[in-house]
Amino acid sequence: MFRRTEQARTLLCKDNKGNILTEKQQVLERWKCYFNEALNRELPPDHANSRYEIESLNEELEIRPLTYNEVKEIIHKLRNNKAPGPDNIISELIKGGGQKLENRIYIS
Repeated sequence: MFRRTEQARTLLCKDNKGNILTEKQQVLERWKCYFNEALNRELPPDHANSRYEIESLNEELEIRPLTYNEVKEIIHKLRNNKAPGPDNIISELIKGGGQKLENRIYIS
């Protein structure tokens, strides 16, 4: 019987100038700088109110209820052998519930 053994990971990355960093502390510091630059950017002046605009657009959207056929199609498209959601119900159980369960889900 073969067993996988844990393999050592090589910590390498490139700095701003393209030089390869091999020291663990240098690599960690580079990732810190990278994420700091990526996550702390200033928005351009024309995007200052974009969050407000998006929120107001969401308020104007009208969401129509799903039809029975749409619910049925969604249930049949659920993928097997996937982890359950927070309700701990696996997709195979929902799919196996048949028309009676489809009706209950649609009515809910």
